[in-house]
Amino acid sequence: MHEESLEIKVRSKSFFWALFFFSENEKKDIETLYSFCRYVDDISDNKNLVTKKNAKKIHLNIIKDLETKSSKNRIVKNFINLSLKYKLSIEIPIQLIKGVLKDLKIVNVKNLEQLIFYSYQVAGTVGLMMCSIMKVTNLKLLKNAIELGVAMQITNILRDIKEDLMRNRMYIPENYRSFIFLNSKELLENFEKKKELSKNILELIEYSDDLYNSALKGIQKLPFKYRLPILIASNLYQNIGFKIKNDPLKIWSERVFVKKRQKIFITIQAIYKCIFLKFEKKKDSNNHAIHKIIEKNLNKNG
Repeated sequence: MHEESLEIKVRSKSFFWALFFFSENEKKDIETLYSFCRYVDDISDNKNLVTKKNAKKIHLNIIKDLETKSSKNRIVKNFINLSLKYKLSIEIPIQLIKGVLKDLKIVNVKNLEQLIFYSYQVAGTVGLMMCSIMKVTNLKLLKNAIELGVAMQITNILRDIKEDLMRNRMYIPENYRSFIFLNSKELLENFEKKKELSKNILELIEYSDDLYNSALKGIQKLPFKYRLPILIASNLYQNIGFKIKNDPLKIWSERVFVKKRQKIFITIQAIYKCIFLKFEKKKDSNNHAIHKIIEKNLNKNG
């Protein structure tokens, strides 16, 4: 099977809604970045690859291509050109791939630190690459970008709990669960445990809100043309968490999303805040685990 024939699924409607506000050139570069990230992510879940061994081989080949700055794969080649254009540290996309490689195994996250590091790998790295496209180099803003990426990934995890369990992936940390987790199949068939987990995730929603609010301090310092789309994307994702909080059991019956009418309302709110700088005062995240991960990886990426 040809690696390039993998279908790129445009699943993030919130992402593309916010993309509307970027310039055409920036849209093109962001779409190149998104296609690469989506491609890397979809390899792990593609049924046509037959074995996880094949998926791992493709991931390792991508790392090799990134290191040699050459690829026969159109998606990877376009991303390499993008990384050269913006002088991206090769360690950033490699961390993304290493994070996705974890999904090829049975996942059972033990603690918040593991969850944060995984979320940094698969989403915080994307925040850093977005900063390169927006020409953001301020260290504090880069830290805020990682916080936002981690917050968004936690929202994704909370929304996709059922889907992930069906793939033997339990991302909710063990020390956040109020029950004994035996395996994914047993949990999916046990209504009482599902009900318990729906209560348990409320604490993680609060944690992600803390990160969204901390990231907001960086968003309001961005130039207006970037401030608006990033604020919209942040608010749309955070709103998914609000919806889950209002009805936690919904995650077992349907995919929680923000309806178009709500998106329009959130967008209008964001425009008002950006024009009149009506941002509430937010505190920095006081979580030492994420600060440690941010410092370590920003130093590594130089």
